[in-house]
Amino acid sequence: MVLYDMVMIPMQAYDMPENGFLDFMEWTTRLFWTFDIFFSCITGVVMTDGSVEYNIRIILKRYAKTWLTMDLIIVLSDWSEVVFSSGGVAMLSFARTTRIVRIVRLLRLVRMQEIMANVTERIQSETLGPLVQVCKVLIVLLTISHFTGCLWFAVGARNTSESTWVKVLSYDTQGVDAQYLASLHWALSQCRGMDEISPASALERLFAVAVGGLIFVVALVMVGVFTSGLTQQYIIGGSGARQLATLKRYLKQNNVSKATTKRVCRNAKHAISGDLTPESVELLHVISEPLKVELAYDMYSQVLMWHPFFLELLQENSPLMRPICHRAMSMLLLSSTDIIFNLGEEGTIGTREMGRT
Repeated sequence: MVLYDMVMIPMQAYDMPENGFLDFMEWTTRLFWTFDIFFSCITGVVMTDGSVEYNIRIILKRYAKTWLTMDLIIVLSDWSEVVFSSGGVAMLSFARTTRIVRIVRLLRLVRMQEIMANVTERIQSETLGPLVQVCKVLIVLLTISHFTGCLWFAVGARNTSESTWVKVLSYDTQGVDAQYLASLHWALSQCRGMDEISPASALERLFAVAVGGLIFVVALVMVGVFTSGLTQQYIIGGSGARQLATLKRYLKQNNVSKATTKRVCRNAKHAISGDLTPESVELLHVISEPLKVELAYDMYSQVLMWHPFFLELLQENSPLMRPICHRAMSMLLLSSTDIIFNLGEEGTIGTREMGRT
């Protein structure tokens, strides 16, 4: 719904034709944001430490401090448009005014930052990191171009006796699709200039200068964000290469045979690119102890469920399983050719090591 408002509210600059889908979405968004106020009062919130708070009083207090006032203003402006549009001529003129107030909905775009952060946190693949950065840059670029294009048309289509770019190029007699594409083309071309559409009045020239400066600053910021993301990926990949080079130099210095060197390097490369041990993840040492218990439960319960005894405990949601997974389980990473134990060797008492190949 935030994305729909982001696209359609700036489109009020155009004379949109009557459309059943637009009417349906108008009522859908109005009802959605109305009920969203009630659902926000009973929805658990994620705290800064990662825990989820379900206490109603804390939820209401946090909602009252953040989005409640803004949501009430937006919802009341939506319903006031419906009420006043059913009245007389005076009411209809006031309804048009409330339609302009609908722009207040765009304040919900602040939530897009939270949405993008949630989406990014759910992407676990490192290879998708640069692709996510590219998508973010494209979304920001298209959003800014969409807003500036619609504003550019609104400036050109205003009721005035002076010449405007819409009148000069006869876009006032064309359809919404041609008008929007021309405006969007102008907005996307501000980085390098556009000869086909040029300002025809002082106000349009002032707007073009402001948009040109804004686009220049935004372009610099987006290039910086994109390059920093690629640099981060390069540093992460380069650290493994440096470690392998140091290992090879160490093995050569100690005259290790080529066969053993080859196996050791393959093992190390697999350990770097494959599964990680808890000891190699530095941030695991700073998270809270309850979260460590939950983490161990999520990891090792999938392994223990293959044993009938532990499967029964898991199905009964026994409180014993979390301490078992946290205290009695550990991980040992092995290659397919490693020897785990030899005949006659005694295992370590009190521990159980599980290997993955």
